Amino acid sequence: YDIYPNQTISIEYIATSDRFSLMNPTNHTYFNLSGNLVEGIDSHQLKLPSSLVSFLESDQTIKISPTPIENTDFDFRKAKSLATVLHSKHPQIKQEAGLNHPFLLANPDKQVILIHPKSGRKLKVTTTNKAVVIYTGNHFYEKQLFPFYPGIALETQRVLTEFDYFSCIVEPDKPFYSKTVWEFS
Repeated sequence: YDIYPNQTISIEYIATSDRFSLMNPTNHTYFNLSGNLVEGIDSHQLKLPSSLVSFLESDQTIKISPTPIENTDFDFRKAKSLATVLHSKHPQIKQEAGLNHPFLLANPDKQVILIHPKSGRKLKVTTTNKAVVIYTGNHFYEKQLFPFYPGIALETQRVLTEFDYFSCIVEPDKPFYSKTVWEFS
């Protein structure tokens, strides 16, 4: 259904455990602000407060050591067209046929912004999580149901890194909490 302007949706995760447990919930909603799946998302712009990205091995496991994004196709600190990135010759973009990468979010501004310039629609995502996996629906076209890149998922979550190795562990009797807010305008 169509989201009306100036709507806000929140997702909160709360959990407790009686022993050390792995916990990393996320949401895989796909966005296409054009309102037209034939258009795809290459006409969208993305702004992301991150200076580090985790690259993927060929088996899609995450490399523990994040990589600086400055002067690369992964630098979204200023709004950038997704078309530029999706058609890049960067080895990671080619390997994944698009974006499928965890970005570590900078503090204190953890606001991800997705814009469709033609319609003027905008999505602001804020989160208590330390990372967002950007996935551009890279393999949906294989079944020929959609064009290339019909939607983008902004999967806020925790990501295992050398800097925060235990971020995905819930401690006994210490509640887990995370919140993500989508604000449409």
